[in-house]
Amino acid sequence: MPARKFLITFAVSLSFTVLALYNNIGYIQADDNPKAGDPLELTIKNAKWRFRWCPAGTFTMGSPLSEANRNRNEQLHPVTLSRGFYLAETEVTQEQWESVTGSNPSHFKEAKLPVERINWHACQDFVRQLNVLDAAPKGYKFALPTESQWEYACRAGSTTACCFGEPTTMLSDYAWYNSNSNNKTHEVGMKKANAWNLYDMHGNVFEWCADCYGDYELRE
Repeated sequence: MPARKFLITFAVSLSFTVLALYNNIGYIQADDNPKAGDPLELTIKNAKWRFRWCPAGTFTMGSPLSEANRNRNEQLHPVTLSRGFYLAETEVTQEQWESVTGSNPSHFKEAKLPVERINWHACQDFVRQLNVLDAAPKGYKFALPTESQWEYACRAGSTTACCFGEPTTMLSDYAWYNSNSNNKTHEVGMKKANAWNLYDMHGNVFEWCADCYGDYELRE
């Protein structure tokens, strides 16, 4: 499985959230046909946001038995996402978080650093506050991505352990991790993006998803 393993193995052990935008009234309108990685820019309470389009599709979630450092519960299985969604281009920054909540719980404080030291419930409250602001485009709502949506977006069409290939090749080009992070978080979006223009999908800090942790449910 890409990314999550490398977040756990290499990343600074802190938590933050990345946001998704879903079409809440059905499929995308005929005159709105974004391509993978196309941007959507919003201004919410004076903070700038950029989201990237993740199209509907099918991918293989999990990792093969031959992959180094895999977890035992990462069984390979097909997943189909019937609707596309927008995912925030980077982690939620402290500037973005504070503009909505009026507070900043982070240990490493700086506007463009990812917000951290937040739990899942704080993320859900943040999402609720955003939706109350009615800041999403018409027909959309904010939410945390599910684990399958997150992995799909991280892969961005790739089938290797990382979005760029194997972790031994170019990890430092794409991620902040133990060997290069100096045990602190770093400004979002400073490493290379994946094929869908999403940054920091490997490393820097952990990311919350909407669903709970557990083994994949396998069906015959």
